[in-house]
Amino acid sequence: MKTIQALIMALGLVLFSSVPLLGQHFVPVYQSLYQPMNIILEEATIGSVDLEAGDEIGVFDVDGSGAEICVGAIVLTGPIIPGTPLPMVASTDDPLTGEQDGFIDGNAIIYRIWDSSLSEELVCAFPTYTPGFDEVYTSLGTALLSLDGIYSPTADAGPDDETCSDTPYMLSGSATNYESVLWETSGDGTFDDATLLNATYTPGSSDISSGTVTLTLNAYAVSPCGEVAVDDMALLIEPAPTSDAGPDVDICELNSHQLSGSATNYTSVEWSTSGDGTFDDNTLHNATYTPGPGDISAGSATLTLTAFAITPCSNPVSDNMILGIQAMPTA
Repeated sequence: MKTIQALIMALGLVLFSSVPLLGQHFVPVYQSLYQPMNIILEEATIGSVDLEAGDEIGVFDVDGSGAEICVGAIVLTGPIIPGTPLPMVASTDDPLTGEQDGFIDGNAIIYRIWDSSLSEELVCAFPTYTPGFDEVYTSLGTALLSLDGIYSPTADAGPDDETCSDTPYMLSGSATNYESVLWETSGDGTFDDATLLNATYTPGSSDISSGTVTLTLNAYAVSPCGEVAVDDMALLIEPAPTSDAGPDVDICELNSHQLSGSATNYTSVEWSTSGDGTFDDNTLHNATYTPGPGDISAGSATLTLTAFAITPCSNPVSDNMILGIQAMPTA
């Protein structure tokens, strides 16, 4: 306690320069200190790891427009040594200046940390105050605390991609500094487990109809930080092929038959037979089939129309029709 009292007395006699260092990240808005508040840090860490030389601590208040303004900052010259707290000051708003250039008494103290090694600002920095000292902005007051920062989460939903309507899609999301993640869809598809980075998404009927869906990855910060990082990716959905070989038909053994097949979402089609007849061109929807002797003997042939998929779909789809073959009467 004697160390704290000595620091407070020293701060009462010597006010730190309001001129920021060259390249300093946190720059206070005031030109000169007005009724400063002493903020004394016994410890400053990021995830329980001590801040190093070049790291910074800034304190902020909110102005009348709702914007955060820096009202005090310090650049560390090294880790805070136990028993040797680090003092910094914050300036009260000077009523004689035209704009808010300091904190308003009674407002909450907002802390920020600058990690110089990563060039990253931590907006989640949480104080643990020592009882008996100020815990909100107080002109000529003193706060005594330890400060711990939490890195903000990041989210990467992965690159835009495409899939087939009949194939579930495995996502390739990634995130850092998170406690949990959650996938969301703009469509009507489903996730096998929306809390997994590599969840599998099955497109819904509306997704397939529209041809695209936006999948969003939310990464939630480690508690008690309330930040959420959000990223999305577009998933293009290619409809799977369809095939319809047409209705079953009966013909006379002496006749050929023009088929009436149809297909959608395909690159090509191909007819095949269970028998020994022939097609004039088995790559046409309306190919003509001539029964062979085996077909005639069996009394029928199964004709199959296969539709081959458009990339990224890969599964061909087939449909059958039965061609009944009536033998000619004999005397």
